[in-house]
Amino acid sequence: LLLLLLLPADVAVVCVCVMFSSIKVVTVLAVNEDCTRLFSSSWDNTIRIWDIQNQGESATCVATLQGHEDWGRALTAAGNVLFSGAKDYSIKAWDIEGAVGGATSSVGSFEGHTGVLTSLLVGGQGESRNDAVGERLFSASWDNTIRMWDISGGRFDGVCLAVFQGHTDDVTALVIQGDWLFSGSDDNTIRVWDTANATVARCIKILSVDRVIALTVSDDRLFSSSSDDTVKIWQ
Repeated sequence: LLLLLLLPADVAVVCVCVMFSSIKVVTVLAVNEDCTRLFSSSWDNTIRIWDIQNQGESATCVATLQGHEDWGRALTAAGNVLFSGAKDYSIKAWDIEGAVGGATSSVGSFEGHTGVLTSLLVGGQGESRNDAVGERLFSASWDNTIRMWDISGGRFDGVCLAVFQGHTDDVTALVIQGDWLFSGSDDNTIRVWDTANATVARCIKILSVDRVIALTVSDDRLFSSSSDDTVKIWQ
């Protein structure tokens, strides 16, 4: 909805494709970096991979991934790897093109959270003081924490580098800009974390808002939406 509001009034928006995955509710979507694959998670506890490079009025499901014991709440793709977080408290890694070729088992698992996963992201964007940016997975959960995982060199064996603690309620959203990680929570705050040190989680600022629903970042501005029916811009 926010994207539509930012479009010029004379820009037409039309539906060009409809995809049917199951009779269950689709809970979260993600796309890969070159926009050739769409990923969807559903109440049927599966993740589906869709070919959106060659789609016409409908897209083809090219793989169905099974392994979570409950439905997915978070997806993010980096290179040829898809990461999924679910209500079963686990994170799994999947080889995207391997799955398309028939190898649909997960290639790694990350355990440690004690609550539902809500958000996943890999590395960062923009300039960073840490050469390892892009080699770390960040996860947020209803257990009030954020975890930073080592995924350098294609390792998906669940090595947790740091646990970010400070929120007093569910962590609902994550975005990253360079070294700065922003986390939103039901505790009415946005926390800003310095992630330049790969083993130390340091909160450098706390912003007061209502319960945070979503976050996004563009250039030097942070956008937040909250349960008080507002969208705020931070700079």
